[in-house]
Amino acid sequence: MKYSLVALTFFVLSARAQEYDFGAYEAAYANLGDGSQNNQGGQSNKQGFSAGSGLRSIAEGSFSSANDALNNQESAGHQAAYVAKNTLAQAAAGASATAQAALAGKQILLQGLEQQLRDAQQGLMGEQQQLMQAQRAADTTMQAAQEARAHVNVLQNTLNAAQAASEHMTQAASEAAGELAAQQSMVGSAMDRVANLQKQLDAVRIDFEATRAAAQKAQFVAQSAAANAAAAAAAAAAGLTKIAQGSKPIIPIPPPPQQPHAGSNGGGSTGAGKKPTGGSAGDKHGGGPKTSKFFHTGEGNLALTDEDYQVGFYYEQR
Repeated sequence: MKYSLVALTFFVLSARAQEYDFGAYEAAYANLGDGSQNNQGGQSNKQGFSAGSGLRSIAEGSFSSANDALNNQESAGHQAAYVAKNTLAQAAAGASATAQAALAGKQILLQGLEQQLRDAQQGLMGEQQQLMQAQRAADTTMQAAQEARAHVNVLQNTLNAAQAASEHMTQAASEAAGELAAQQSMVGSAMDRVANLQKQLDAVRIDFEATRAAAQKAQFVAQSAAANAAAAAAAAAAGLTKIAQGSKPIIPIPPPPQQPHAGSNGGGSTGAGKKPTGGSAGDKHGGGPKTSKFFHTGEGNLALTDEDYQVGFYYEQR
């Protein structure tokens, strides 16, 4: 697509250069025709012109056409370079916006996993508290069972009552042990879940860092492409000023390339006021609308710059 656009630009500019050549040749052939009619009519040649004055007119017209083609060729080269680099800068800005969108999606996933990890940790703390309570209950029950066994040995007269109490306490201890085992299993499951979530979080965090690095690289490439487009525009403006003689062509002001917006982790910029060098349009304070500046050039034209596109473009003064 880049080479097709450059070829199309050179084709259009070549067609414009040929229009100037046709006009020059038409004038040359018109002079030749007048000389031929004068010779056929039997009229004498004017003083200061030879018999081959028509060929001289053709040569002079060809020189003028070649000179115009040379000047238009330099201007066409600058314009083609600007069009190609501006197109690439826009493509780089689109790639940077796509990278920023991917970064935002990864950030949302990271925040969701972090929230799940916090919830799982809170659940683990609750299960651990219940485990401590079950442990205390089991210890208390076991102590009661031991006291019951002591009563059996000491109180032979109350053997039946002591045995009943011992069996009851033993059953309670067995139930408490079962509850303790179940609680330990639940704590183990909770710990496994926390470990799995921690592994997922570590993997996503690594992917997030790689995504953020890619987004920052894409943003840097987009800014470099925009700077190249600005340099090409400056070269085009300098070339037009250098070759401008007599009447000056009207060159439209192209729009500045779009700057990618930084994501939540990509960093941002705070507005800061700048002192204008000439006439200014817009708010002068930082953090407000963009500031555009106009100033006069040496040829009596006006140049336009702004904060995003630091290059002056010349147009005809009216």
